This record gives sequence, C-alpha cells and structure tokens, in this order.
Amino acid sequence: MSKEDYELALEQLRNKVSDIDYVQEFQRLEEMIKSDKEIWAQEEKMKDLQKEGILFQKIDKHQAYEATIGEARAIEEELNANPLIRQYRSKLEDVSDLLQYITGELEDRINSSLQFIDEEEEGNGN
Repeated sequence: MSKEDYELALEQLRNKVSDIDYVQEFQRLEEMIKSDKEIWAQEEKMKDLQKEGILFQKIDKHQAYEATIGEARAIEEELNANPLIRQYRSKLEDVSDLLQYITGELEDRINSSLQFIDEEEEGNGN
C-alpha cells in the first residue's frame, strides 16, 4: 500500500466515522462544553487535581493525596449533576466503544495479513 493509498483510506475512515449520528452529537456536545468557560475551567481543574493527587500518592504524601483527590471528587460530583456533562459522557462512552471496535478490527486485519506474509515466506523457503 502506498502512502497515498494509506492517506486516502484514512480520510475515508475519518469521513465515515464523522458521519455517524452519535459521533456528530458527541462533537456538538463537546463544543458546547468548551464554549462554557465555567464548565471547561472546572473540568480542567478536576484533571489537574487528579494529576496532583497521583503525584502525592507516588511520593507517599497521604494527607495531601486525600485532600487533593477529595477536592477533585467534589468537582466531579458537581459536574456529574450537570445534564450537559451527563449527555457528553454518555456519547463519549459510545464513541470510545466505536473507536475500540475499529482499533480491534484493524489489529485483527493487520495480524492476519502479517500471518499470511509469514506463511508465504515460510512456503518459499525464506
């Protein structure tokens, strides 16, 4: 497969995925969240606190870990109460499942192709 064929196949896959209704809904919800500065700031703060918490855990700062993770959980609960966030996370799950399926299919096809090539080479005495 040439680089051009690969690029074309990739573009076709992107187009097909982006045409799926729940992918479009996910993208719409994502844009709504990004445009809501308060929600976006809370989401970013929660992620930062989670990262800090993991760091505190790694360096055995148990009290700091508990406080940081507690604050992150409080923000997460607040976000989870928001209907827009609930819809977004539901669609995120759907899109994630789709991507896992596509990745699995590609992996299976690549592995089958590689196995076929190996078998051909063995048959040719290479």
